[in-house]
Amino acid sequence: MKTLKRILLSVLLVSLAALGHVFAQTIHTVTNTSANPATAGSLNNALNQALNTVGANEIRFNIPGAGPFIINTAGLGIYASANCTSLLIDATTQAGWVLGQPIVILQGSGTGDCFNVGETNVTIKGFIVQGYQNGWKQYGGTNNAIEGCWFGVDETGTTVAANPITQFGIHV
Repeated sequence: MKTLKRILLSVLLVSLAALGHVFAQTIHTVTNTSANPATAGSLNNALNQALNTVGANEIRFNIPGAGPFIINTAGLGIYASANCTSLLIDATTQAGWVLGQPIVILQGSGTGDCFNVGETNVTIKGFIVQGYQNGWKQYGGTNNAIEGCWFGVDETGTTVAANPITQFGIHV
């Protein structure tokens, strides 16, 4: 009887460990406003790491100082990855964020797409997106979501940004 209990306990522990691996998620943290993908802690660097990491990935924000935090980037290509099974880019994790008031601004130069998405299971949360042709352009993938983002407005959310979206906030 003791042997059977030990076997069942071992099976249970192995099963729980396997479930933990299935639901495990890798966290990548943005700690600066650099757009350089070679700069550790930049959004582009975190995105490259996430797309090359097996399993579920989350990008969180921990930029020091007071917001708003402006990241001048040419755009974020989120392309099909053999590794990344889901991706959450969550600007609501930035200290100082309050419900209904994004403080991380992704700012382009007036051309291109901010989020160019060809991946499945991508969620973005809590951004202000300014200065692109399209805020989100989806050309592939399924089961994607945009939550609490503002497209083409300033940090008050009531005025068109000085560098607005020139075509579509969301283009699917």
